[in-house]
Amino acid sequence: MTKYEGDIVYIDPPYNSRQYSDAYHFLENLAQHQKPEVKGVARKMDRSKLKSSYCTNRAVATFRDLIGKIKAKYIIVFYNNTGTKINSRSNAKISDQEILEILQTRGQVFTYEKAINAFTTGKTNVEDHKERLFVCEVYPEVNSKTQNFQIKNSKSKQFKGSKLFKDRKPTLGLGLVELDLEQEINSETIIKSPLNYTGGKSKLLPQLKEKFPQELEVFYDVFSGGANVGINIEAKKFIVLITILD
Repeated sequence: MTKYEGDIVYIDPPYNSRQYSDAYHFLENLAQHQKPEVKGVARKMDRSKLKSSYCTNRAVATFRDLIGKIKAKYIIVFYNNTGTKINSRSNAKISDQEILEILQTRGQVFTYEKAINAFTTGKTNVEDHKERLFVCEVYPEVNSKTQNFQIKNSKSKQFKGSKLFKDRKPTLGLGLVELDLEQEINSETIIKSPLNYTGGKSKLLPQLKEKFPQELEVFYDVFSGGANVGINIEAKKFIVLITILD
């Protein structure tokens, strides 16, 4: 992904442990016509090179690595909300909260959803099944290594949705409805900084925030470290010192 740049990157990875290559091996053979050796009663080819990490326990790490390498103005991710609603093979490998946390390291995220019937063999009743569209407007890159600067919060004009997603109608022409997924998951969701390290304060934030005033005019984060505290505090103005050493 580091070789390519674009305006929009659309990602629709596998949701669960069911490998696409296991279902479409016959079509792969027809399309490629490479006549690989086939084995077994089902006459299947070797599909080990076609296996997707998104169908395994490596899904979250693979997704995080991909998002970190994308060079685009917008990142759009299509995923569903099965979570742990079905059996182990059909459960989603990446949770809503994990998708949000990873995308929020790159920019502001808008979430849309559409109700849809889940595919099952008739043995499982999946209620409240929805497909989710995560739209991330990527923040401009910051290149300087040492900066003393002001960070505006997500409500400022700098980070508001662009014209492409500013007029977010209820359906977007696709039957998709916008929702505040972060608030739905947890009103006290903690955003983890992409600079997070062993001594980061993300786990202590709920306790720290209780000690802060309810309304802050200016928040000074002069020993910012990984910036976990600063990005989770609401204030009208932020002054942050970040020093990155080689």
